Amino acid sequence: MVFPPGTCVLGGPPPVLGMEVNALLDTGTRTTCITPEIVQGLHLSPPQSTRQLSGAMQAGTANVHYIDLVLPLNAAGLHPSLEVLELGIHYDSLQVLIGLDILCRGVFTMSFDGHFTLAI
Repeated sequence: MVFPPGTCVLGGPPPVLGMEVNALLDTGTRTTCITPEIVQGLHLSPPQSTRQLSGAMQAGTANVHYIDLVLPLNAAGLHPSLEVLELGIHYDSLQVLIGLDILCRGVFTMSFDGHFTLAI
């Protein structure tokens, strides 16, 4: 789930404005990315900065935003005021690419049969 920044509090009531999204764990992405549809859906304020991108799929400039990201990992799944990049992701079923900024906070293992473990 993604929420506007500063709206998620451990043990507090769930925020009213939030979006359940499909995400991909992407070990080739340094910074977590969200789609323009999430920016619009959460009514995020205009970006205060941009960042240069260079990669296999895209190059150019991306807007920097902040969100609260909640992964289904109990208390360890809350990532408040996470800096993310706005990126046009060209897969209809994906809205978030979870990058190394999250994966490196813990231990991420993946087996050849597609099963994975993420312990933060």
